[in-house]
Amino acid sequence: MAAVVDTDVQPEHSIENLLKPSKYSKLETLLRVTAYVQRFVDNVKRSLKGEEILKGLLTAEELEVAEKSWIKHVQASLTKLPKYNKMKRSLSLFVDDEQLIRCHGRIEKPNLPNETKFPMLLPSDHDFTNLVVLHCHTEVMHNGVRETVTQVRSRYWIVRGRQVVKIIARCLTCKRLEGKSYGVPPAPPLPEYRLDNDVAFSRVGVDYAGPLFVKNIYSKDSKMYKAYIILYTCASSRAVHLDLAVDATSETFIRSFKRFMSRRGIPGTMISDNGKTFKSKELKEFCTSKRIKWGGFYERLVRSVKRCLKKVLRTARLTYEELLTLLIQIEGVLNSRPLTYLYEDNDEPLTPSHLVLGRRVLTPAKSVSSEDNVKRLNWNIGQIEKLLTGRDGNTRAVVVRTIGKDGKVTTLDRPIQKLYPLELKLEQEHPENFPITFVKHGLKEN
Repeated sequence: MAAVVDTDVQPEHSIENLLKPSKYSKLETLLRVTAYVQRFVDNVKRSLKGEEILKGLLTAEELEVAEKSWIKHVQASLTKLPKYNKMKRSLSLFVDDEQLIRCHGRIEKPNLPNETKFPMLLPSDHDFTNLVVLHCHTEVMHNGVRETVTQVRSRYWIVRGRQVVKIIARCLTCKRLEGKSYGVPPAPPLPEYRLDNDVAFSRVGVDYAGPLFVKNIYSKDSKMYKAYIILYTCASSRAVHLDLAVDATSETFIRSFKRFMSRRGIPGTMISDNGKTFKSKELKEFCTSKRIKWGGFYERLVRSVKRCLKKVLRTARLTYEELLTLLIQIEGVLNSRPLTYLYEDNDEPLTPSHLVLGRRVLTPAKSVSSEDNVKRLNWNIGQIEKLLTGRDGNTRAVVVRTIGKDGKVTTLDRPIQKLYPLELKLEQEHPENFPITFVKHGLKEN
């Protein structure tokens, strides 16, 4: 090895004036093209001297010469940097017998190759360096940053190497097999029908799920028959209504729809996907006769229904009636799911069945004076501050001001069936205030 010296030697004709590394995607391709160019120049010189020209495949020596030509070229740009002297001291740079700048590392064991003990210096902002990194990334079978850095440092030392190696994120093979999709855009604002105060099932989303398979109780054969779940979802309260159908035809759905309207009332708007069942002429005529509008839907609760079915049904073979009973039980469970945050106190969370029936359907009904084992005498007293009126002009909920458990004034949103008026009135100088009421115990604060 030579002594530590600076090198500012640069070829008269820069190799980068002829070949642009940015136009190549592989290091091997750049080196082979460079080697052929160098062979051509060498053969011209040989022909002028009357010597035999080189032919055939490229040799390992020619590819090695091409690689070192590029390394010398990119290293020449480093010597012109203002921080080169500081870099030379920190990395213990020296020039070897082939005029290549190398680093003195702390690994100088005799059983390691010289290239590992004294790696060649490369700049961080050159296209040739990027090709070297991608080539090393390929050699480690497209593994991550750590593996690629280790492979790079077996021959080279790149300034800010770990940051440079992160360009493997542009590897086409890695993108194709492990690349992430485009980010999900922000959720759009909720439509108007999700925020109104209309009665439950005024606007309903409908969807099919299945098929499921049921056995026939009227025959002894083992043949299974198809059945489909019809899921009706209230767009405002998120309550569900489940029904079972023998097929997915529009005639069968219309019969299910009639059963739904007889139990839940006639909706103003129906929302669905573009399924063939919901696009039939018969269904359109039926909805027109009932003055029902039909539109598109964006959300459904089919996944929740399927989750319950998979965990409860497993591999059981049910009849049509047994499956229908199970679906109605799942309906009760979904309508008893909490819609609000669960606090640590004993307050019952708001559920879809509260908005439909006034109570949680899975909770046993209790008498009015003994809810949560609290006597009526101990119920809170509050004052109605605001009426929450629906579009039909009816008031179904109010805002009540009362004293919380911590002794501070708080406001609660309560349905009117949870309020019991008292025969007390405020002073006449405040006629705008509403009367004082009882606030039923056991309900969650805002």
